[in-house]
Amino acid sequence: MKNKDRNSDYPYKLIEQNYRTQNVPIPTLQSFLFDFYGEGRDPSIPYLKINQKGNIEVEGLAVLKKDRLGLILDQKESFLYKILRGRVIRGQTEFNIHKGQSRDTAILAILYGKNKKSIRNNGSKSKVTFNITVNGMVKDFPDWLDLRKKQNNLLLKKQLEKQMKKDFEKLFVKFQKQQVDPLGIGDLARAYSKKWNEKEFYEKVYPTIAMEINLKIELSHAGMGE
Repeated sequence: MKNKDRNSDYPYKLIEQNYRTQNVPIPTLQSFLFDFYGEGRDPSIPYLKINQKGNIEVEGLAVLKKDRLGLILDQKESFLYKILRGRVIRGQTEFNIHKGQSRDTAILAILYGKNKKSIRNNGSKSKVTFNITVNGMVKDFPDWLDLRKKQNNLLLKKQLEKQMKKDFEKLFVKFQKQQVDPLGIGDLARAYSKKWNEKEFYEKVYPTIAMEINLKIELSHAGMGE
């Protein structure tokens, strides 16, 4: 059934379903207005697209800069952003695994987690630090990876943490290059400075901020999702 044959609640229900089962965070009206009008942060909303069959799909996340579109995040980037934002940490993503000559993919399903971020000024250089802990399970992994063995769990955990840290850093650099701040780094910096100026911060400080990720992944019931 095409979307035009459905009722007007369909887009909202589609977004809500994607939020519950996938990776795209949904702002409340209050949080959107706070991000839109507040200093040191940019708002984001689900990005919808009509496919070739005429159906509405949630493609990812649209990041706004003032009242204009600043950046579109795909599903994976939306998942990473959701974790960095830290309001609700859950979702799932595909990742690469390898052992010896064997290579394949699996699915990481994050059940819950926590994130604490801080910013520090070191002379002319600033650094934002994210301390992230996530709990989840691995699904759809290949037969050659026996997760009943402790060494395979440790191998998987190490590869996951390395990949996700690299992806987080890549996304943060993308935000800097596109001059958008959906993570509210400016607002965080303002809390640590009495002389914070939004225009000066985004012109001189934000593009040069370094990122540090301290990531810990706890895999519970590994092997149960196959």
